[in-house]
Amino acid sequence: FTSTFPAWTADHKLVGSTFSVIKVKALDIENRYKIYKYRGPLGMGEPALSIVANWSEPYDPRTDAYGYSSNPALVWAWFRTHPYGMGKSHDSIDWDAIATEADICDETVTGVYGSQKRYECHISAPENKERSIVEQEILISADAQIIFNNEGKASVRVGKYAAPTLNLTRNRDIMAMESV
Repeated sequence: FTSTFPAWTADHKLVGSTFSVIKVKALDIENRYKIYKYRGPLGMGEPALSIVANWSEPYDPRTDAYGYSSNPALVWAWFRTHPYGMGKSHDSIDWDAIATEADICDETVTGVYGSQKRYECHISAPENKERSIVEQEILISADAQIIFNNEGKASVRVGKYAAPTLNLTRNRDIMAMESV
């Protein structure tokens, strides 16, 4: 191992995470014990196969290309139009609004751990999870909500402060809005 990674020292032990992706055919029931090891009551035994994932690449209207992205606006649009997602048509999405919101997600902000993108989405969407719950998880990752334009096309609005444009000056307007 150290011949492959000469800079690897004992200080690196248990630093970071490693994941392996494997593809296997479904096993016969009598052979499943070979993969699914006993994990004990706390689940701290040997590793076992736990997730099967299908990876895909969302469409980015800013570059007019498909590719990997952790951008929540793009992931939402991909999930919304994917046959195993919400199954909506490509034309049902307001791609101009998605491009605008994707730019907001990609803005660099300074936080506790230094500079990073404003929002990123890393979720798992197994086939046995309700599609609406997966969509909510994507929206939560960007503090987003679904909106519709005048043509009925859907997009998301991610969480970012915008100065209010409404200015109420008359008491009757203020009272009416307060009661709403």
